[in-house]
Amino acid sequence: MKNIFIKNCLFVLLSVFISKAEAQSNISSFGPPLSYVSVGYFNMPSIPTALTVTLDIPTSTALFISITSSDPGSLQVVGGGVTIQAGDNSAQVMLNGLAMNSSVLLTASLGTQQFYANVRVLDGTEVPQLIAINPPINTISMGGTINLSAQIDIPAPQGGTTIILSLYPANAGTIPPIVTIPTNQISSQFSYIDGGVVSVCSVTGTLGGSQSTAVINIDTPLNISDSPVESPYSIGSNPFSEKITFTVSDNQPQTISIYNVYSELVIKEVFSNSITINTGQLSKGIYFYELRNKNGIIKKEKIIKE
Repeated sequence: MKNIFIKNCLFVLLSVFISKAEAQSNISSFGPPLSYVSVGYFNMPSIPTALTVTLDIPTSTALFISITSSDPGSLQVVGGGVTIQAGDNSAQVMLNGLAMNSSVLLTASLGTQQFYANVRVLDGTEVPQLIAINPPINTISMGGTINLSAQIDIPAPQGGTTIILSLYPANAGTIPPIVTIPTNQISSQFSYIDGGVVSVCSVTGTLGGSQSTAVINIDTPLNISDSPVESPYSIGSNPFSEKITFTVSDNQPQTISIYNVYSELVIKEVFSNSITINTGQLSKGIYFYELRNKNGIIKKEKIIKE
């Protein structure tokens, strides 16, 4: 009986070992979803991130992944796919850029699996456009620092792409005058250092005729005497449309100031207890209000007009 038990255990262990050895690798990802090549580039990876096939587990033997192009006249996959070597779980895809095309769909296949990615073929005549200063909405502590990034729609050409930066109001803090996105990249970081003088500001990037803006809300610490507990308040519907109401429970005068995303004052009113403000003249979008009493700031918050 003992020998039979040992043989059965060995059989189970051997079965598990064989099962693991015969485990099949599967595609887990094919990306990035969008990357770029230029016309005249041959046997090159895409930019700014190389298009890559990744398996869920390393392959035990060399494994070929077929990749087809929806427009071989614009973009060819070198070798018709990639070979992932034994012990590896990924391989970069080499491409030939032949003709400009805004979107070529590549399909990676393994058995019944299919994964997709898009490649844009550039011919060198396209001019990058600024599409974002990220993140678009931010909140930091007074005197703090935040990292932002400028993003363009296509990789920067040789020599890089320079974005002109501006700050409103100009004395809100410190930013560099420009940020340069390196060759073959689509974004670059820069920092805003708060000067502790405003409650909200905006950073605008300009590239030719394209602009983008990020808003920075500065979280101003309240003094004990400014506590909302001493001056409870409420705000009407937010998002709002044609009117917005502010209510404070005490009788002392309050000042409500509303700013747009460029830190421009668009409404300022003094009231006691409650006020309903007509906002029909305001465009739809994001605004910020600041509520003050004789002791200072009671509340700052984002509001949205729909």
